[in-house]
Amino acid sequence: MEKKRTILAILVLLSCTIPNASATDPSLSDLSGTGSSDWTQPSASTVASSISNNYPTAYSHQRKIFYANGLFWAFYSDGTNMVFRTSRDGLTWSSSTTARTSVTYGDTFSVFFDGTYFHYAYTPQSANTPIYYRRGTPNSGGTVTWSAAEQTAVAAGGSTITYYAPSIMVATDGRAWIGYRLYDSSAGTRYPWVTRNNNIDGTWSAATNFPYQLSTFSASATVVTPVPLTSGYAFVLYTSNGFQIRGRKWTGSWASEVITSGYVNGQGWSATNEGDDVHLCFTDSTNVRYTKYTSSTNSFSSETVVQSGGSPTSVVVSLDTAINTLYCFWANSPTANHVYYKKKNQAGTWDTNPTDWIDETTDTIPAGDRFTSFYKDCGGKIGLAYVTGTSPYKVRFRYIDGSYDIAGKTGVMGLQAGSDADSLAFAIKLDYALIGFRVSRMALGEKYEVNFTIGSMDFSMMFVATASSRGKFALCYKPGGSWTAAETIDKSASDIASGTRYESGTGNTAFKLTDSTSSNYGYVKLEVKRSYLTSLGATGYAVTNIVGRTYCGSSTTTLLPGPQGGTKIDRCPSGSSTASYTMVMVPEFPLGILILTIPLVAIHFYLGKRRTH
Repeated sequence: MEKKRTILAILVLLSCTIPNASATDPSLSDLSGTGSSDWTQPSASTVASSISNNYPTAYSHQRKIFYANGLFWAFYSDGTNMVFRTSRDGLTWSSSTTARTSVTYGDTFSVFFDGTYFHYAYTPQSANTPIYYRRGTPNSGGTVTWSAAEQTAVAAGGSTITYYAPSIMVATDGRAWIGYRLYDSSAGTRYPWVTRNNNIDGTWSAATNFPYQLSTFSASATVVTPVPLTSGYAFVLYTSNGFQIRGRKWTGSWASEVITSGYVNGQGWSATNEGDDVHLCFTDSTNVRYTKYTSSTNSFSSETVVQSGGSPTSVVVSLDTAINTLYCFWANSPTANHVYYKKKNQAGTWDTNPTDWIDETTDTIPAGDRFTSFYKDCGGKIGLAYVTGTSPYKVRFRYIDGSYDIAGKTGVMGLQAGSDADSLAFAIKLDYALIGFRVSRMALGEKYEVNFTIGSMDFSMMFVATASSRGKFALCYKPGGSWTAAETIDKSASDIASGTRYESGTGNTAFKLTDSTSSNYGYVKLEVKRSYLTSLGATGYAVTNIVGRTYCGSSTTTLLPGPQGGTKIDRCPSGSSTASYTMVMVPEFPLGILILTIPLVAIHFYLGKRRTH
């Protein structure tokens, strides 16, 4: 008899522990009342004003801006020096910092960001002076750590030799390339040249057989831009105003020259690579044209008219690498002093109509070729810098980013909720219409947060990115009127995979991040055990005051609700609205224990009865 009582007691105790044996991953459904959000595309901002020359960001085939370590970086000439400014939100900019002195025009330098370092090439465009090179690390505080002192990439050529319009890129092997025009006043030639670095540590030593003259093509405004391919290879483009664009591929040796069928107007052309292929857009006198260079056949495709009519200028291109969507930006067509863009998907289809993106009718856009854009998306963002006004001029900036865009719109709920006997979970649904959410390109300080109330206790669950594919989860609550972090999950030292669920050591909390695709929403799912919420002061089944928010540039050390040094980007529901949700009901003690125990007790007596027979 005593043995039976012991077995029965063990069964009852086991039944008490069953609900908390392991955390669950509750399924979710759209949360009513979340069909609106505060999202708007970031507006254009002024990076700098009172600039004496109208070439601070020229030329379109060069690069001068990028996004790194939670900051936008914009390099330009202020008429005296090469300077940069940074911004966390693309709206408010820091004071300028001098990167190099004695730089009077933007076309005398270019900048390329390789994902870790930025590299610049500069020449004063005067006889018997070198081309200079330097590499730096863009820090999260807006400072630069230089890898080495400024280097001489191409030595001065003598009193008759002048270098112009350096354009830099970094190949996949970490070696920098610089294209430039070499003007020989004694011969009257302006040939396209390129050089390649043999070092990858921020110092410069020219690789064997470099510098290299690409062609005997010579024109008054010859410019050269190298483009990275895979395996450390390169495709180098060169042209001049009123000529076809030419290119040569380097794979350890040089392929034959290829030539576009169309002719470029001014310096209105730009290129970016997709693997071993290169996307090229340019303006002729009345159209924006596109062609694709295919490395395997060493040829340009037939040309497509992206935009016809008017007088388009300042073409630049950038690539959304997650889905290989090409963005082409230009100005003045169909309407003067407006900035437009079109997208081309991976299947090769362009938008039918351009997006009328920026209206600069008031300040006006001066002569073309002053645009510069990100080479490719950085941190899920594509930025554009350009010049407006008459002397003194302004540098302006705007960017495209959909990674913070909560999908709450008419007919589409932006938040999801779900619960079971064990856990409560919410998800922020992220739109995919523009550059969507990707775990692998999260940016420092990218923050996703859901706030809610259960009973009289306020709670918040959040995920903050510390780098691409890395970040931290936190559950906070508000006892006594002050927010307190209850539990965190730190994944800042190892990569997070899309679609994988990560649980805390206690099993009380979990999160799962899911990439968006070209046709599917992205999700940030945040989960907590109901028993843990109860231990923190939650009472009842009603969840009220539910709000989802996204931020950029937030602190990665202060894991509490709100901006925490960042900027709010979106809120769902919009305005001051909130949503509510009722958790599935679970019988409370002692009824819940009895219900769970009854089957075990029945089994016990059944087994006992069998032994008596």
